[in-house]
Amino acid sequence: MLRAAKLGTLRLLQRSGISARIRDSRWRQERLLILCYHGVSLEDEHQWRPNLYMPPATLRERFDALRRGGYQVMPLGEAVEGSTRTTCHRAA
Repeated sequence: MLRAAKLGTLRLLQRSGISARIRDSRWRQERLLILCYHGVSLEDEHQWRPNLYMPPATLRERFDALRRGGYQVMPLGEAVEGSTRTTCHRAA
């Protein structure tokens, strides 16, 4: 039931254009978001532990959605290094 409420809320935000306004806002552009996943199933792990594993196709769909949304995806080390440089530069 909670999952259905979350999905319904996300759909409403997308249809109303609120998601796009947040995505394109200066506030959002100045923040580093880190996505974390427990694991991608190699066989059938997603069937018996769906809270920990997702099928590879689902992960591909999520990455495709990020690309379509115009989000920049980069390795964690590169993102943190860039974020640290920006933070240090602003403080100076």
